[in-house]
Amino acid sequence: MHTRSAGAAALLGAALLLLVFAAGAGAGNGPEAIGDGNIIQSYYTPLGMSTAPATVVVQVAGKPWAEVQGDAGRKLSKSEKDQIKDSLRATQAPIAAKVRELGGTVENSFQSAYNGIRIEIARDKLPAIAALPNVVGIHALQVFTPDNTNGVPLVGAPAVWDGVNGLHGEGIKVGIIDTGIDYTHANFDGPGTIAAWNAARATSTLAPDPTLVGPAAPRVKGGTDLVGDNYAAGGTPDQRIPHPDPNPLDCNGHGSHVPRRPTSTRSACLAAPARRTSSWTRSTGPSTTAWT
Repeated sequence: MHTRSAGAAALLGAALLLLVFAAGAGAGNGPEAIGDGNIIQSYYTPLGMSTAPATVVVQVAGKPWAEVQGDAGRKLSKSEKDQIKDSLRATQAPIAAKVRELGGTVENSFQSAYNGIRIEIARDKLPAIAALPNVVGIHALQVFTPDNTNGVPLVGAPAVWDGVNGLHGEGIKVGIIDTGIDYTHANFDGPGTIAAWNAARATSTLAPDPTLVGPAAPRVKGGTDLVGDNYAAGGTPDQRIPHPDPNPLDCNGHGSHVPRRPTSTRSACLAAPARRTSSWTRSTGPSTTAWT
């Protein structure tokens, strides 16, 4: 019995020696290398580390000419405005240069009502832009979609529809900022035909027919497109750059809903049925906001 126990103990000791030797030999070779394919990827990348592009407005130090004019309490001359804009552009220039150096794109710059530049750049580069001299802040752009759900009650139109004694709107010019106007529509004393619309659409970047838009037109007395038919705030970099044209024709299916309220004689819901003139300014494309 003692002989068997001694033999078993000897075998166990030999096995332990082999195990220790093997472990020691392995330790001498160092840790096993792990290939890139075995690295566990993070499920979520913090925005500050993301290389995804972001479109933002960089606010720059210095007052735009509109603010300077307000402080002065008088209307600035063209030369004064130009001098202010040139000074602001000079302040913006090194910031724009750094944006391009970091691989970003400068899409637009502003000096009139706002002092800043609109850029597209990787998110992880934004801290470097924020740290530049004369950068006041970096602001995310919002995309807005036209919605009339609350607009009519907000302006008090239902009360006007019920009638306001002595007020009919004669001689009033109405300025509207929207996606455009279908000036061929019968609501505005246009032909009201598909052919008229197609003809206008085919030349929507050229000056409109003066019998439909202009001083001699029955209702739409003027208008312009401040951003162009291809403008889209959430689109490609090229689509986010305004390409103005002189034609306010709608390109978003929204061309008679809003302007017929104050100007049309054919609508049952008129805010001022006697208004015969309408000054139309189109400054937005689908879900966009124009800066002027």
